Amino acid sequence: MEKEKIINSPYWPEDEYAVDNKITVTGLIEACKENKTVTGIVVAIMQEELIVKFGDIQAHLPFAEVTMYPLTYSKNKERKFPVQICTLLHKKVRVKVIEVNKDEITVSRKKNMIEACEVLKNCETVHCKVTNLAPKNLFCDIGDGINSILNIKEINKGRSQNVADFFHKGDLFSAKILFFDDLGRFNISYKAMFKEYSPEDYFPGDALECRVFCPVDNRMTGFYVSITPQVSGILDVTPWMPALKYGQMLEAIVKKAGPKGLTLRFVRMLS
Repeated sequence: MEKEKIINSPYWPEDEYAVDNKITVTGLIEACKENKTVTGIVVAIMQEELIVKFGDIQAHLPFAEVTMYPLTYSKNKERKFPVQICTLLHKKVRVKVIEVNKDEITVSRKKNMIEACEVLKNCETVHCKVTNLAPKNLFCDIGDGINSILNIKEINKGRSQNVADFFHKGDLFSAKILFFDDLGRFNISYKAMFKEYSPEDYFPGDALECRVFCPVDNRMTGFYVSITPQVSGILDVTPWMPALKYGQMLEAIVKKAGPKGLTLRFVRMLS
């Protein structure tokens, strides 16, 4: 029987949690018994493990328990540790306590990620935090360190050139899950959070705020503009208009609402 979908994810990006600085050894023992997740901060990278602290308490996070994803290495030969290890220094981590033996505490981030991933696979929307950018893709943490990718085509229907037109590292937003692979890597959509375009929603004379993107041709007879992530259009250029630049905001009036988008007339600059 298929599980019922979870509308909103119960998980947040790893960096959004507060460190459990007041937890005691007794509390960590209870967390181990009850399979509770705790949040610490990585303070050091040793030869085969990370050191995680919860206030004054120190725990050991073996490299084998750091992530559920395959380890990769940087092209920089001076970096001897995998990328997934190096990038966690001074970062928050969500972990399960797997052993408390006298004064030594061992934790696993991998175990928590596997558990979180299984829940996220059944969610419709997730909380995302941008961890890295490429021109056409955003890379995000969608909960407890689970990786996702957001392609520029799933951000906005406008003819934009770079994901940085919309998001920056550290930005927090919500998105819908499109699909995921066997390794637990998710593809998400930001524009799917918005209502799809329908010509019936727009009428000649409607005033709209638009963002300017690329020209429609080399003669610049018009520009592609974005009204919402799901609604785009073409702004016709007239001789009396000011010169437009990529990324500017302006006000325009609807001339026509066609099946593929809006045709607009310039009113005034907003930025």
